[in-house]
Amino acid sequence: MPFETEYDESLKQLTRVWSGVVTGKEILESHDLATHYLLNGEGVRYIIADYSAVERIETSAEMVRTIALKDKEISAQVPYIYAAVIASNDAVFGLIRMWQTYVEQAGLVVAIFRTRAEGEIWLNQHRK
Repeated sequence: MPFETEYDESLKQLTRVWSGVVTGKEILESHDLATHYLLNGEGVRYIIADYSAVERIETSAEMVRTIALKDKEISAQVPYIYAAVIASNDAVFGLIRMWQTYVEQAGLVVAIFRTRAEGEIWLNQHRK
């Protein structure tokens, strides 16, 4: 899959960096690993999903809704996760924004940024 995952236990932060061409199916499948960190006592409270190196996401509106439903299921079990999503490409930003509208009421606090630095500043402001 076109991503790398890092978990920083001291920050309780999961960082996933995507690159190249990404499919909706790959994003959905990547949730299995994220679910492990969120539900198996890892204590994740903060997520950075960095799509700044993504050329494009090949997906449909239906797949975006499916991904959002999966995220809602996870956030019902682990509420109040803060997620900074980085998307510098306009088309990727638009797809992420569509996903955000589906998960807004799920207990997942999401903000979308154009740069990683902006996302990290926002997450640091929400650390408890």
